Amino acid sequence: KVRGSNPLGSTISPERPAGRSRPGVFSCPDLNASMTAPFHPDRLQKLADLRELGVDPYPARTSTERELGAELIASFEAREGQAVTICGRVTGRRGYGKLAFLDISDESGRIQACMQKDRLSEADFALLKVLNLGDFVSITGELSKTKLGDITVFGDADFTILTKALENP
Repeated sequence: KVRGSNPLGSTISPERPAGRSRPGVFSCPDLNASMTAPFHPDRLQKLADLRELGVDPYPARTSTERELGAELIASFEAREGQAVTICGRVTGRRGYGKLAFLDISDESGRIQACMQKDRLSEADFALLKVLNLGDFVSITGELSKTKLGDITVFGDADFTILTKALENP
C-alpha cells in the first residue's frame, strides 16, 4: 500500500482519501440525519414546529435598534413607560397559561421580560411554546415594574426568535 503525506505531515492512505477525518463521515446516505443526530429530539421538533408556523428560525437580519438590559435598568426612572427593544439569550423561563416571564441576557447583564397573552398577537404568543433556553430573541414592549418591583419589559409590539438553539446553553 502506498502512503503519501500532506502538508501537515500526517499520512494519507488509499482507504481514507484526503479531506475525511473519520472513515464513513460523508458516506451516510441521509446527510440530514447524520447532522442532526447529536441534538435532542425535542429541540429538533420545536425547530420543525417553527418552520411549520412559517417562522424563519435563523433570520438574516433583525432590527439594529436595541438597548442593553443594564442601561435600561440604570435609566429606569427616566425611561419608565417608554417602548424599548431588547435582544438576548433566553436564560430563564417561568410560568405559562396566559403569562410567561423570560430572563433575557445580553452582553451587559440580565433583564426580565413578561409576555402576556392579552398583549401579544396569537402568533407571537404561540412562539413561546417552541422557545427553549439558549434561544436568542428580540422583544419590543413597555418598560415598567412588576407587582413585586422587578424592572421588566412587557412585550406587546414585537416578539421574534432570532436564533433557535439546538443545544442547551
